[in-house]
Amino acid sequence: LHAKDVILCLEQQLKAERARSTAAAAAAAKVERSHDEFEAIERARDDAKEEAADLKRQLDIVTQKLEVAAANEMKLLVAAESADVKVAAADQRADLAERKRDEEMAAGAPPGGGG
Repeated sequence: LHAKDVILCLEQQLKAERARSTAAAAAAAKVERSHDEFEAIERARDDAKEEAADLKRQLDIVTQKLEVAAANEMKLLVAAESADVKVAAADQRADLAERKRDEEMAAGAPPGGGG
């Protein structure tokens, strides 16, 4: 082979080696991007898990508050019913006292049985 042929052959080998090197660098960059994307997905997943845990804690707190509110509402309903019963009993006593007074007045006795 002539020196010129050897040089041409070496140049072709160099071009082929550069092409392989460029392809390898591109593949390495692609792998690096994929790795970065995977890490970003992992971080997003972890963030979503934390957010879900926070939301669950908030939901538990709201549920507890609702349970307390429901218990308080029941206490208020019971108290209101008790108050209604007491008012009805007081009304009955007032009606009876008024009737008794009316009967005593009709009979000519002084009110309150005065004596």
